[in-house]
Amino acid sequence: MQRVDLEHAIIALESLMNSDSPNESVFQEWFEDHGVIFELLGYQRVLAHPQLTEDGVILYTPDFLAQRLDGLWEIIEIKRPDTAVLRDTVRRRTFYADMNSYVSQTSLDYSKYFNDRSHRGEFKARYGVDVQESPDSILIAGRSDGLERQVVHGMLSGRV
Repeated sequence: MQRVDLEHAIIALESLMNSDSPNESVFQEWFEDHGVIFELLGYQRVLAHPQLTEDGVILYTPDFLAQRLDGLWEIIEIKRPDTAVLRDTVRRRTFYADMNSYVSQTSLDYSKYFNDRSHRGEFKARYGVDVQESPDSILIAGRSDGLERQVVHGMLSGRV
């Protein structure tokens, strides 16, 4: 890993974060253009927009599938930084509807796809990699300013 690559990545990300609500695809491109970030996070291999198929029909396309140094795979899904995460109500805290949908997308749709042996076989035939059942999911969404991380962690425990 080259220090200059990391510095360029950080400068580019700061610029994106301060721009006027860029769309999700701009962040996708940033991750694809700055592979040093995946290396820094401990990944040895990354597949961008892998197609999760069934009998050749595309069911899902997560943003990334990344292989950790221990060989296990994780699903990484990126959403916009202005994504509203936690809704605070008087009786109970919940996720905003969009955020809840994103959590379901990563933990139910994408991760559970790999529980089916034929899906894993089809994926291996397409990409040449063995993905374990129920890979963990990482959802990057919203900003952390003012976010009650412990509350969010508790709500996500066991889901993602």
